[in-house]
Amino acid sequence: MQSIPLLSPLNPSSAVAPLIFVLALSMIREGVEDYKRWRSDKRDNGQLTHRFEGDNFHKCKWEDLKAGDFIRIDKEETISADVLVMLSSSPSGISYV
Repeated sequence: MQSIPLLSPLNPSSAVAPLIFVLALSMIREGVEDYKRWRSDKRDNGQLTHRFEGDNFHKCKWEDLKAGDFIRIDKEETISADVLVMLSSSPSGISYV
């Protein structure tokens, strides 16, 4: 409505500056959040885990895992959200995700 000269007492260009300012701040904030998420993903994907290959477990990075790989997660090790827990070494069979 402010950009229509007949309806608004203000100059249309005075409404553009705050809009550009707010959009620029939003873009900067989203960029910072994306960068932090990228750094966190890079750190998590670089961690080592144990993948079952052949008849033994071998160390590999999380980024090298593929869907369907069997992995061993040791005590107090971080578990990714997309891991399906099939067996627990706990006597009660409980594992906390």
